[in-house]
Amino acid sequence: MRRLILGTDMSIRAILAASVLVSGFSSAAMAVPLPFTSPPFTQTALPGTTLDARPELAGIVLEDRLTPYLVTSGGQQASGSILARVVRETASGTLDFYWQVRGDEMGASPVTIFRVDGFTTYVSDGDWRIDSSGNEGPETAYNFGTGAVNFGFDRGIASDDYSYLFFLRTSATSYAETGRYDIITGAGFSGLFSTFAPSTTVPEPAQWALMLGGLALVGGIARRRRAGSTALYA
Repeated sequence: MRRLILGTDMSIRAILAASVLVSGFSSAAMAVPLPFTSPPFTQTALPGTTLDARPELAGIVLEDRLTPYLVTSGGQQASGSILARVVRETASGTLDFYWQVRGDEMGASPVTIFRVDGFTTYVSDGDWRIDSSGNEGPETAYNFGTGAVNFGFDRGIASDDYSYLFFLRTSATSYAETGRYDIITGAGFSGLFSTFAPSTTVPEPAQWALMLGGLALVGGIARRRRAGSTALYA
């Protein structure tokens, strides 16, 4: 099974060794804001972009995860896998979240919608990467304003198709497996899967050590004070 870095095929081991994202295409595409919507829902067109057009997207792949899916209903079947990826932008230090839908040879029923949730107000814009490996990008996106975004594939991701990598750019600086996604196919709805999403900042291991050390020191001082008080007033 292939592992994809934006614009370059390589193993996850090489990716996690801290490869910088590259691209070999040029485009005039700009950021595509995803405005909050309310009924009746409106859609945002996604034209596709590249690293040449948007150099702020350059960064390091922090983590990849590949999750298989299988949807069967009424004699129809959709099967394949979803790649989830987290990228830290080099310039800003903020996180971008990517996904790729991969159909397999048994997945005759196409994936038409990818729905993700857990992003609250972190999302600034989204699009798909023309300079990644794939053969179908999402044409539209809905931002529901509650942390949920739908990506629509008008032609669908069928057997042996790979979507281009599509993403949500965020203001987050930390992440966890707190998001959820599902897919809609010709065979019906999949179940819910967990995915990477923004999280509140948590202390680093060194910070935890300092905090615990400080608490131990405070506890020691308190015990000495109690012991001194007992001796004085006994």
